[in-house]
Amino acid sequence: MKALFETKSEYTYDEYVKFSRTIQNKVQRLWLLQLIMIAAFLALSWLGWKKGNTTDGIAYLIVAVLVPIIFYVVNKWTIKRLYKSNHALQGQISSFRFYQDHFEQDNALGHTSIPYDKLMGIVETKTNFYLLIAKNQGIILIKENCCPELISFVQNLKK
Repeated sequence: MKALFETKSEYTYDEYVKFSRTIQNKVQRLWLLQLIMIAAFLALSWLGWKKGNTTDGIAYLIVAVLVPIIFYVVNKWTIKRLYKSNHALQGQISSFRFYQDHFEQDNALGHTSIPYDKLMGIVETKTNFYLLIAKNQGIILIKENCCPELISFVQNLKK
């Protein structure tokens, strides 16, 4: 059977960072956890001031400000550590062929065939598509490497 579309993607560190951040924000909604934590510490800060304990109020306010900074630093470190730990994917170039009911991926690690109905979801950004095979695992498609027809095809798969 002849493929409808073909493309390639290279798994670089930059692409992995984009993938990880997109999944954390759009699928896992990590931003919501941060927002809840900030709100909780701001509420504790307000309660501290209301009770006349300015030391607690200031401490909780500082923690509320530090929450997004800590999340950012820890997240950046974790993404880098995870990418470096997977030597098999670093710099890996994958070829993709899209058929009517499935797509196939080939790279130095082997061959994979995934039916579209087994995808957990498809996340689209300005530069990429992420075909999710699990909540935290997916295929990176770089739009720059895709023809307009393939982009339309993948967008229609989302529906």
